[in-house]
Amino acid sequence: MPTNRPDDAVSAAIWKSLKATGIHSGFHVIVRQYVLSGRNPADDCCGGFCSPCMIEMQRTVDMVRELLNPPE
Repeated sequence: MPTNRPDDAVSAAIWKSLKATGIHSGFHVIVRQYVLSGRNPADDCCGGFCSPCMIEMQRTVDMVRELLNPPE
């Protein structure tokens, strides 16, 4: 689901999630695109053993979404 949160909240959640999952900060823009679009990185996995794999990237995106929209 796309987010309508303020930009600074989105960026802060992305930085925190990248650090927590160990994914290089250079992937901030990619994570941001997935978070804002509502798409899932796992859907784009090619099976080519990329680093980071889109399955790994999914953990980061999920964490961002949870930080922005915590369960009630």
